[in-house]
This record gives sequence, C-alpha cells and structure tokens, in this order.
Amino acid sequence: PPAGPIAWPGPTLITWVGEPTGVTVVNRIDEPTQVHWHGLEIDSYFDGVAGIGGYLGATTPAILPGDSFEMRITPPRAGTYMYHTHFNDIRQQSAGLYGAFVVLDPGQPWTPETDRVWILSTGSDPDMLPLLNGSRAPDPVAMTAGVLYRLRFINITLFNAGAEFRLLRDGFPVLWRAVGKDGAALQPRQRTMRLADQTSVSVGETMDFEFRPSEPGDYHLEVRSPVGELFVDQRIDVVAQTTATAQ
Repeated sequence: PPAGPIAWPGPTLITWVGEPTGVTVVNRIDEPTQVHWHGLEIDSYFDGVAGIGGYLGATTPAILPGDSFEMRITPPRAGTYMYHTHFNDIRQQSAGLYGAFVVLDPGQPWTPETDRVWILSTGSDPDMLPLLNGSRAPDPVAMTAGVLYRLRFINITLFNAGAEFRLLRDGFPVLWRAVGKDGAALQPRQRTMRLADQTSVSVGETMDFEFRPSEPGDYHLEVRSPVGELFVDQRIDVVAQTTATAQ
C-alpha cells in the first residue's frame, strides 16, 4: 500500500492474552531496518535483532528498503511493552521509530479515554533532548474528576537512565497506585498507594499506575532527571464530572 502520514512516536499496538497476533513492518525508508519487541516473550526469530536472532538455518533478517517482515506472537501475559528499531539505533530511533505495545486480558476493552500512554524518548535535534509522546511541549490533556485512569509510562530514551515521573497539583504530589512494571502485574502487597513523586523509570523500563483525580484543577505530569532537571511538563486539565460521565 502507499505510504501514509508518519506518526511520531509510532502507533500504540493493542492485542490480548492468548490471541495469535501478527504485525507486519514495511520498510519505506532508503536503508535497512528491523524492529525489536522489547520485553515481550517472543520467539527469537521474531524478536527483531537482525543477524543475531533466530535459530539454526533461519537468522532474523534485516528489512531491506521496500521489503517487509511479519512479527508473530501469542502473548502469555498482560502488560505494557514497547517496540523500537534495532538497526542504526541512534538515527532511526531518534527519528521516531518506536512506540507502545499493550497486551490486555482476554475480553478487556481498550479504552484510550482512560488508558493513557506516555513515552519518554530522545529527540533528533542536535542536543537530542528528551521528548514526551514526541514533543518537548505537549498539548494539555483532559481528565475528569472521580474517574479511574491507568497511566502507562515508558522510557525509551537513548541516554536518560533513572528519569523520574511526577504528578503534581499546586506543586504538591498527588496519590496514585502502582499496578504494573515491565509488562507484569504487581503482587497485591506491592499495589500500594504512594505519593506521585520521584518515580524512577529507567531506559527500557515501563511502569503502570492507577490514578483517580479527586477534584477539578490544573495538574502537571513532570518528567525530570535524577538530579531534578525538568525534561518535559505535561499539563493535565481535570474537569468536574457531569451527570453523563457519572453514568
């Protein structure tokens, strides 16, 4: 098919536990590429490491310009994962070849209104500054007071280990509940309410939280370095619940 608009980052891919899934990667750039499915329990051949993955007689190939490669998986567990290039990583990844891969439990609907994905990545500008969902200054997002949200945080930067995600209102951290890490649900004793401050998500890691804003107002999702340098500030406008949203 003809090339369409290019999303940055790539689209969030959704599948379900136990559902055989195939993802076809079509290479429309003028150099070889390959895509690694980070954190997924997947056969080596489909894992996206060209020239290394695979098995005797079938090594994972690079995807040449104009060619394609189909990844196949039957996910064994729900969670938040990521995909990214594993070919000329610095140039291709900083140019946007990455995205989120979400596995849901059987029968669980995907509701992007309440299931929010935020990806911290590296930009392609000369300073290679961090981006949040592809932007240094992302547009505000809306939430509704009293509604339960799942926040999925992914760090796929090239250099920023230990990036810290903080959710604040009036400069003070709110409360959220940790529910998942690196594609696995946390045990009940780990699913604790905690201050949404200094939550470290290192390179290649994911963290999932539940958050129910208690009241309307201006909230801010800040991403900072371990020494406090502000990378990105994402404004969240929480509005009051109406009769329709309450139902």
